[in-house]
Amino acid sequence: MPVVILLDISLLSAMPVVILLDISLSMMLPLVKTTPAIKLAVKGINSLINFVKKESRCDRVALLTFASLWEIKSPFTRNYDEVITALGNVKEQFDKSFIYAGLQGAQQVVLEEFNCSTFVQIIVVGDGIYLQELQGPDSNVQFPFPFPCSLHFVCLNPSPSPLLANLVARNGGRGRVWQPASVCQDRDITALFDDVAKSVLTPLGGQLSFGNLSSDVIIIPLLLKVVSLKIKIVGFLDHSSLAMPGIASKHMIIAATNSQNQGEDHLRTPSFCALLHGALVTQSKDGNPLAALVKLDCAETNKTFEDWYGFVVTSSEKTSGEGGKRKSNLVLCVLPKGRECVPWLGDMTKLNPVCNDDVPTGTFPVMSRGAAKSYKSLPIVWLYDQGLQADVSKLLRCVRKLPEKKEAFLKEVQRIDTAARILSFDHLLLALSKILERELLSAASQSASAFITQAIETFKSTANDIS
Repeated sequence: MPVVILLDISLLSAMPVVILLDISLSMMLPLVKTTPAIKLAVKGINSLINFVKKESRCDRVALLTFASLWEIKSPFTRNYDEVITALGNVKEQFDKSFIYAGLQGAQQVVLEEFNCSTFVQIIVVGDGIYLQELQGPDSNVQFPFPFPCSLHFVCLNPSPSPLLANLVARNGGRGRVWQPASVCQDRDITALFDDVAKSVLTPLGGQLSFGNLSSDVIIIPLLLKVVSLKIKIVGFLDHSSLAMPGIASKHMIIAATNSQNQGEDHLRTPSFCALLHGALVTQSKDGNPLAALVKLDCAETNKTFEDWYGFVVTSSEKTSGEGGKRKSNLVLCVLPKGRECVPWLGDMTKLNPVCNDDVPTGTFPVMSRGAAKSYKSLPIVWLYDQGLQADVSKLLRCVRKLPEKKEAFLKEVQRIDTAARILSFDHLLLALSKILERELLSAASQSASAFITQAIETFKSTANDIS
């Protein structure tokens, strides 16, 4: 039976960006001649958003303002013109500047929109004058942040408060305090925001190659701590041979374009990404879609990995708009580090091409002896209440038909447990545990009680891990 790998690429987003703007009264003081700091900050943020709009259009940007309280001016969106409009509507200034209030707002906005594994860039723009004795308690802000992030303070004053460096250190050292060389001229502030944009908001570039064919690409979202990346295709497999291995992360592959080759000239330029996409949507002799097995040559900030593999597949998403057409993309699925990252394929370095048709059927992929049967299935998407209610109802129907429906029951337990872990939905697992405990009282047999008890222990264990 063909196995099709489905990926929800609508969840693939470049690193979200949260921009915090200080609108306290101190921002009304002039810095460059008679220009107040708030105008310089607004101009700099406009340049950051325009950089994202030009270089990395998949970034979601949110704009917040803060003084003694924080306020959302624009929620996470890819409509950058909307963010710029919201920034232009910032007119009022408030009392004292509480940096902890702004960071609390950033944490809350991110946790409401994304899960705890999404890497976020937080950029705080202000004059940099924050006195520790005037900031009040920081009990409402969790350090380090409950999600991976880089914390950047863009200070318009060349002598920022030492408190900012302390906050970066409390976040695990991820981030930096940016300051201009001087504020005597407007170009010093402009150069400051240009440096921030190039260092913080530049997407990860790489190279996708197969023999003599290659193409410069952009990887979205970033591979954390990776500073250089080369994706080398080493072969092709059909989905039935690859099956559904556990993956470390998923990334969208987008062909990189030069700013000089836009418009019609860009459409006429041959692209290896387009060629690869066309090759992968074709089917093998058995009627299965193909996947490209790749080796990742990448270096982190302090070490290099030699045995790191993944695979590239095609996946489609429905575009927004009246037409509702489906757009197909290349998706890189990164496997865990090591040569034997897929047990049934064995050592990746010992895979050889099939040169003839004499290979007996049913011998590939090679399964390990004693390997337990997997009940993993396609991922769950809980966008609406009806989807969650339907999955819970299906689980309860399987419970009442145990032990005959044991495979379906274990499959549903695995699906819900995995989805709840990804979404940090511990309350759901605890509620399901209580429901199953009530069902345990009316279990049809001892075997059914054993399966229900196992599911209760699984849900409670995952809920404890999340909390």
